[in-house]
Amino acid sequence: MTNKTRLLCPENNKHSIRLGSCVFTYIAAIVLATLCLGPSLPLCLKVIGVLLLPLIPLCAGCSRLRIPAVFYLLGLTVGFYHAVSTQNLWVEKGLYGQVLTMKAKVQGLPSDLGDFQRFNVSLLPGQEAPFKQLRLSWYGGPELQPGDQWLLTVKLKPPLGNSSPGVFDMQAWAAREGIQATGYVVSGIWLGEGGFSLVDWRDQLRQRIAITVKSLLQSDSSGLLIALMTGDKSGVLPTQWQQLNQTGTTHLMVISGLHIGLMAGLGFWLTLMLGRLGLLPVNRVPLPVIAAVMALLMALSYAVLAGFTVPVQRALVMTGLALSGPLFGIRAKPSTLYLLALALVLTIDPLAITSAGLWYSFAAVAVLLYGFVGRLGMNEYWQRWGHSQWLVFLLLFPLLLFNGQGVSLLSPVINLIAIPFVAGLMVPAALFALLLSLFSLTLFQWLLVLLDRLMSYFLLGLGWLDQPLFKSLVVERHDAGMAGVTFASLAVFILLAPGAFTFFRLVPVLFLPWLLPKQKTPEFGLAKIAVLDVGQGLSVLIRTHSHSLLYDTGDAVLPRYSMAERVVLPYLRQQKISNLDRVVISHGDRDHAGGLDSLKSSIRVASVWAGSGIPDYSGYVHPCETGMFWEWDQVRFEFLAGNGQWSMTNDRSCVLKVTANGQSLLLTGDISGRVETALLKGSKVLKSDYLLLPHHGSRYSGSSAFLNAVQPEVTLISAGYLNRFGHPSAEVLDRLEALETDVFNTATGGTLEFTLGLPVDLRSWRQRHSHYWQRPLM
Repeated sequence: MTNKTRLLCPENNKHSIRLGSCVFTYIAAIVLATLCLGPSLPLCLKVIGVLLLPLIPLCAGCSRLRIPAVFYLLGLTVGFYHAVSTQNLWVEKGLYGQVLTMKAKVQGLPSDLGDFQRFNVSLLPGQEAPFKQLRLSWYGGPELQPGDQWLLTVKLKPPLGNSSPGVFDMQAWAAREGIQATGYVVSGIWLGEGGFSLVDWRDQLRQRIAITVKSLLQSDSSGLLIALMTGDKSGVLPTQWQQLNQTGTTHLMVISGLHIGLMAGLGFWLTLMLGRLGLLPVNRVPLPVIAAVMALLMALSYAVLAGFTVPVQRALVMTGLALSGPLFGIRAKPSTLYLLALALVLTIDPLAITSAGLWYSFAAVAVLLYGFVGRLGMNEYWQRWGHSQWLVFLLLFPLLLFNGQGVSLLSPVINLIAIPFVAGLMVPAALFALLLSLFSLTLFQWLLVLLDRLMSYFLLGLGWLDQPLFKSLVVERHDAGMAGVTFASLAVFILLAPGAFTFFRLVPVLFLPWLLPKQKTPEFGLAKIAVLDVGQGLSVLIRTHSHSLLYDTGDAVLPRYSMAERVVLPYLRQQKISNLDRVVISHGDRDHAGGLDSLKSSIRVASVWAGSGIPDYSGYVHPCETGMFWEWDQVRFEFLAGNGQWSMTNDRSCVLKVTANGQSLLLTGDISGRVETALLKGSKVLKSDYLLLPHHGSRYSGSSAFLNAVQPEVTLISAGYLNRFGHPSAEVLDRLEALETDVFNTATGGTLEFTLGLPVDLRSWRQRHSHYWQRPLM
């Protein structure tokens, strides 16, 4: 293979095709198939038929496009085969919610999350079960060890996650990881240690390293050191993640391409040094070949210790192809090797395109190749290093903003120091410390304490940057959309192109979508409503032309995690909402008020209103007074109930009626039949076009009399899929069916969006974003 690697048409050698063009066509076909195929396989076949249409002109006669057509067809085949294979692993719906007993082995490192552990299991052979790998939670269970075998009684449900704009796609992640179902352990009996396997031995080693480091250090930075040594990030504190995110250094604590590449480079450099000292048999094997083999071994060893995750596998593929020259004598252009690496990654797992990490890593490599290969000048190391930081920053800046992540304008400068310190010093030193532990625990502890001190200084430096002056340099909003990202990326490549001065005048034009963002706000007299998919809880965003109100904040599942952080804040960023004029907490139960603290620490909230006290909240709360009303942008808001003298907090929920252009939405919190009866006896008009069903559809709410008084055209339900409360109850669903109202549930449809004041047109997030890895739900 040469720098001009080509494939020849057998009938006419004058029509030659470059390998890069064929590989690019193959990649495009895989991406098209992955993004276009839906959950229904018969429909997938129709989509494939449409995607095959471009082959007709491509294959007409013997043209130079025939070979790319073959690659295009091959890419479609790979994409469709992966879709079929993924859906064949789905668990039958009848098994969800059932109590099942199985013999299973703990796979990988269990995550200790305080009150419970989360871990993967694989079923032991000899059992008739339609699944092989599950992800389970065990509340109050014993400390689990990798490789241990258990007789488990479990309840399962599909790996759905939350389906909402800007939220992590758990279904795509589960498909990439081979997770067929999630659930929780009802009970378990230990069956003993599993048989010996290299994977179990590696995971046990990683767990022992984590336990040893924690016991020797007992400091906040121990979790960061463990992450660098083994790839286990569960010990990193939320405040530390926040510091890393704000300074653009998160990638340093996630073992990926940077770390793997540096380990390969270290192995290559050490081998060259040994060879030049005459310590290697360079007479038999060329030194570059020995160095390339050692580089791969170093990268592979670190990858195995880090758990061989998908990003690490992706980095190994790129490293292997980068070393293909000295290893196999391949002399292909860097761009061809780049495309081959991407093609290989997508062949292994087409769903890698659903991972933001894939686009970040390949975009970074692309801009580095574009900015350095074939360029003269910048011979000094510091010049090349500084230039690379600005190249990557310029390209990733619009991509990170589009993905809802804040970007610090200081991140290139910070990374100039942080990358050599963490990846160049801390990682090799941490691995050297592990090597020392085989010979002397005292030396291991001494070096570990030194690394802990260095990491503490690093965190202290990041904390020093956590000041208003530096926070003001963090850009957290984007208004340009996909078109803006595309134009901004094109502008970056024009700026980096040598001799492209004639095109520089286009750069300001390409950045116009960022400089003149288009705000999508409702017209006067209308209100945009979003019932967010926060699982078994509630959160509703109401937006008028110039105001925003949030009704409830969702649950706080863990001290380090809340639905406000996972769902509400990403949606607010996606909608370009930087402050809330009012937050109404229906009542103080955790599934309605749990995310309030997280919300207020991340976004400006003008005032908080509630129907009852909010536990563990010290801020001022305005009471929801019955009969109180106000108007925003010709949209009327009125409290029909709230802050009453009921003994149960559920019954003190703020009942809010929103009216826009003659249409009404009734938000009811968790009121029971008693409050519904009181509302029926009052003088307020309950008739509404949209009704948020009280108490997630509890059997004690949503009485026939109340439903008949409201007469909703559309009924909304906010509940978790297969939740343990059985919401919505069969009795309430029967009443709704008799009422002939359209029912939408966040459990099956995800986030529900519509405009109040226009003809009814509600579509769920799942309906509008349907792919083959997303399971259809009833």
